[in-house]
Amino acid sequence: MLFLKKLARLLIGLTLIVVVHEMGHAFAAKLCGVETQKFGIGFGPGYAIHNVPVVNELVLSPILLGGYVELDEDVLATQSAPKKLFIFMAGMLANALLGFIIFAIVKKKLSAAFLLSFANWLMFPLMLVWILLSRRKKNVEVSVEGPVQIIKMLASSKKPFSLAVAEFSVGVAMLNLLPLFPLDGGKMAEVFMENIFEGKILDITLLTFRMFGAIALFFLCFFLILMRCFKSNKAAKAGSRENK
Repeated sequence: MLFLKKLARLLIGLTLIVVVHEMGHAFAAKLCGVETQKFGIGFGPGYAIHNVPVVNELVLSPILLGGYVELDEDVLATQSAPKKLFIFMAGMLANALLGFIIFAIVKKKLSAAFLLSFANWLMFPLMLVWILLSRRKKNVEVSVEGPVQIIKMLASSKKPFSLAVAEFSVGVAMLNLLPLFPLDGGKMAEVFMENIFEGKILDITLLTFRMFGAIALFFLCFFLILMRCFKSNKAAKAGSRENK
């Protein structure tokens, strides 16, 4: 029963966060004159609902592991650089807004909610630099949570579900700031490349950038998972020594 409860928390929380993220893209695209062709909640074979405002076609699928949005890529390609940047940034903005609303309700202080959501999101690049520099100092211990630990946090009943969703949502916004394909930050970086390079040089640059981004993102997740395993193993050994 406890396992089912944790699984339900994880699936509901993850789906909510991803759906909010993708709805941010859909609303921004609508404002910029780009139609959403399909909006999916979950994955796998689903039930399609047509003529839905903003998203046109809504697909409800049984595998609740997030969602997706399909924009009119031909129209999107013709948009100006500021509009493209706004559309790609809107998903992160929606996640930060969700975090802000939840923190404001729970903390009952708008200033605290802003610091925990929008400030954390926008300051993430500087925070990342500080983390990398701090890790070089032996007397400074910096905790960076990997995907496994974040998922455990969302599924765990130790923390209120609303706070876990808020933190995870802001974390998704922060992660997407990284200029790595296929994250939103990577797509925003591609917009700048499109305004710098042309023709074959642009094609080669985008291909190289996307390959590098996908590989870097994979190794980043692998590294964080590995660090979490080492940390857990170290804590287990320390505990066994104390028991002895």
